[in-house]
Parts: sequence; C-alpha cells; structure tokens
Amino acid sequence: MQERIRGIQSRLRDEGDQVGRESAEGARQRILDAWPDNVSPVAEGSGDDEASAKTEAVAGRARMLAQQALDDARIRGDTVDEQCVKLLSEASEFLDLPAESSPSDLSAAIARIEGILDLQVSRLAEANPLEDWLPLLDQWVGDLKQQADKPSTTDRMGERYVRSANVIGITCNADFRILSDNGFSSFDVVIVDEVSKATPLELLRPMLLAPKTILVGDHRQLPPTFEFASFSNPDTSPTDDEDADALEREAELLRKYERLTTASLFRDGFAEIDPRSRAALNTQYRMHPQIMSLINRFYDGRLQSGLTDPDGLDTSARWSWRTHGLNLNSRTGGQYLTERLHALWIDSSEDEAGKVAYEDSDGTGIGNKLEARLVAQVVEDLVNTCEREHRTKTIAVATFYNRQKRLIRKELESRLGQRFKGIQIDVETVDRFQGKEADIVIVSMVRNRSRRLGKNSNPAKFERINVAFSRARDLLVVIGARKTFERFEVAIEPVDDGAPRRTPVYGQIIGDIKELGGLWQAKDILGPKPLRSKRNNP
Repeated sequence: MQERIRGIQSRLRDEGDQVGRESAEGARQRILDAWPDNVSPVAEGSGDDEASAKTEAVAGRARMLAQQALDDARIRGDTVDEQCVKLLSEASEFLDLPAESSPSDLSAAIARIEGILDLQVSRLAEANPLEDWLPLLDQWVGDLKQQADKPSTTDRMGERYVRSANVIGITCNADFRILSDNGFSSFDVVIVDEVSKATPLELLRPMLLAPKTILVGDHRQLPPTFEFASFSNPDTSPTDDEDADALEREAELLRKYERLTTASLFRDGFAEIDPRSRAALNTQYRMHPQIMSLINRFYDGRLQSGLTDPDGLDTSARWSWRTHGLNLNSRTGGQYLTERLHALWIDSSEDEAGKVAYEDSDGTGIGNKLEARLVAQVVEDLVNTCEREHRTKTIAVATFYNRQKRLIRKELESRLGQRFKGIQIDVETVDRFQGKEADIVIVSMVRNRSRRLGKNSNPAKFERINVAFSRARDLLVVIGARKTFERFEVAIEPVDDGAPRRTPVYGQIIGDIKELGGLWQAKDILGPKPLRSKRNNP
C-alpha cells in the first residue's frame, strides 16, 4: 500500500493545481454524500442483525467510493505540498479497516480525512508552482532569440573557414546552389572520382565549373546502369486517366537517348584522347597479391602490388599487411582455410549429400538456396574464430542478384540470430558494392542450371566480375558452381583498344585457386562436424 501511495504522490506532483483541487474536493464530497447523517454506534453483541447488516452495507459502499476517489487522484490529482502524503496515509488507514469495524471508527477516519482535505484545498488555492520559474523561462527565451539573431563566434569562424577553403567536396547530383550560396562560382580545377559510374549528363555540370577537369576512375569496372520502367507492372501500367500514347512516347525517348544514361564517357574518352592527356596507375595497394593475380586477367596482366610486406613479416611495415590470420576447420577433416590462403572457391554444383543443386526462381528473381546456406556457414565460422581469437575484421557479401541478397540475409539472421545485428556484415549486390571494400569478401555466383548459361547474364559481364572479385583486402571467398563456370567464356575487351576476346576466365581463376589449395566442395563446409578422438587414460 505504501508503495502505491508513493506512486500516487509522484503522479500528483506532475499535474496542474486546478485539477488537484477538483480531485480533492470530489473525493471529500463523494465520501460524505454516501455517509448517513446520524449514525448510532451499535453495541457489541446487541443481536440487532438487521442494523448490523445495514451498517456493513453502508461501510462497504463508503469503502468503494473512497477507493474510487483514490484511483481518480492517482490519474487526475495534484498537490504541491507534503500534506498529500499524510492525506493518502489517512485514506489508506481508512481502506485497511476491517469490514466489521464500527461506524464510529469509520466516522473518526472520515473526520481526519475531512480536516486534511480542507487544509489542502486552501493551500492549493494559494499555490502556483510555475510562478517562481516564469522570470527564468522568460530570460531563457530571450537569450535564445538573441543567439539566433546574432551568430556566435563559433558560427562566424565556421563561415570564414568555409569561404577560405580551397578544396570543396560535392557529389555530381548535389544541388550546386550550395556552392554559389557560399561564394563558390568557379574553380581552377575540378576532379571527379569514381567517374566510370557517372553518366555524361552527371559530368556536364561539374565540368562547367573549371577550365580544367581531371577524371579519375577505372574503366575496367561497371559503367552507369539505368533501369527502364516495365509497363507490364500494374504499378506503372497506363490507367483510364492517363494518355497511353504519351507513356509510349516517353518510353521511346528513353530508348532513343539510352546512351546518355548508360554510356561510360570515361571508358570511351580514355581510349580516344591524346595519350599525353591520360595516365594509367597500375600499382594497387588494396589487396593481397594472391587476390590481385586473379583480377589481373581483366587488366592484361598490368597490375602490380605496392605492398612491401603483405604477409606481415616486418613489424615496421604494418600499413602493408594484408593478413587475416584465420584457420577454419573442414567438416571432412583438415582445414579449408589457413593463414597462407587468401582466395577460396567453394563448389556449389552439389550439396553436402552429393545431390545436384540448381538455381531457382519464384517470380521475383533468381536465387540459390544452397549458396545462401554456404555463405551463412562460412560467415559463422569466420565470426566464431574472430571472437575466439579477439580479431576484428570487416565482412562483406556480394551477389549478382537481388533475390539472392534477400535469401542470404534471411539465412544469416536465422543462423546468427541477434549476433547478426551486432556484427558489421554488409550484404549487397555487386552493382551497389562498387567503390566499397572490406577485409573479407564472400561472392555468391548464384547461377547453376541444366542448360548453358546465357552470354547476357549478370556473371557474363567482365566488368561486374572484376568489381566482385576486387573488393577484398585480405581474403576472397567465391561460392559458385564449378560445372557451370569452369568452361564458360566471357568477352573481355583489351585495355587499350581492339575487339573483345572470349576467354574462359572463370576456369583460369578456378585453376589458380586450386593450385593454391583453396578449392573445396559444399560437403567440406556443410557436412557434420567430425567427432573428436578420445584419448585413453593410462
């Protein structure tokens, strides 16, 4: 009961005084209205059962009304004085009286409550809890207005800093009024990074800001992408209120000017520009040389590693270390990952039971459930080992299809539970992963069907393969059906110029990884864990 009283007291202090007066007066009036005017004490053992029953009924009703009054006070009441504690204590004593208490006892309790209520009502009538705070609040509002009208020293310094800056960063699609509003209408040089993903229209505005433009990018990676609306989709189909001919004209314009939204101006310009105005940076510092050797096929073998100690032998060159330091146990014995391995290929042609595992489609895209399970198992092995050995690694998963991304996320959440939310694991499509990197990258190839893979499929574009395999710093794990990709030919354009040549690049990559000792099957990853041998006690 005391706990409830303290709770009521806290609530009372937070409400308005007018509501408090109404609640207090209401409690008093409801109790007094229910009590008979002339109550005569019933002598103990008088035998008057009818009078006794009537007294108990009156007491019960008074008790009920008092309880309702207290409940109302808890919700609507108010007080600014410690007298509320005494009031509630008296009320609780009244409620705790046994049902057989005499009317005189009840009358005495009511009298005490009545006196406290009268005192409290008079005090509440005089009290205004906010009155003492009003001058302080007025001063606070005034200070805020003055600060808004007159910028602080920090604000003035910030404005001066921006106006004196000689390097300004902005995206190609940003509102360029940000520049003019801060006094920047022109520049000496404009540098556009990651330019291979920019369309000609996106490049036009920044290139007009300076007499000299430097375009930086990798034309061996993905060009701009553009998705046309499908009029077969109910959300985009013409309605009775729309002009179907106008929509068709819009679609025709999009097709006509598709080159403006999908062409890589950088790729075309790099091949055609005067050689004196271009330069190729062939030294890379991101990835371990084992990974670099795989993607070097997309650069005609021109890439070189600038890392002086990628294997972590020299403590004075930690900046160049690309070591993961992880060893992962295989389900069939041995280890499928060791510290010296930086590239793996896990064959998803068959599941752990030896059954062929094809891709599937549910109308929303292409997916591969076996590969989703393999991704989740590898991630779990990595996370468990990192936690056990107190290592910190960033992990990313890239795939060629949106549905596969959803399948992988679902499998990771199912396997890791709440741990998945607490661990930084980036799961994205390859197209959205361009420009990013991670210590460990897992690539899900997805495709595995009974007939030959099409030459226009997502994994058939060499720029997309290059992006997928070049995001990793320390470890690249590729999960794909060896039977599908080993002989699949990809059209690769020469770095300088010339006609594309069809090359079984996947088969070459699989061969390199196999030579390193990194080619494994699904059963090595998903099979039952081997039983530990028990030592016999001497």
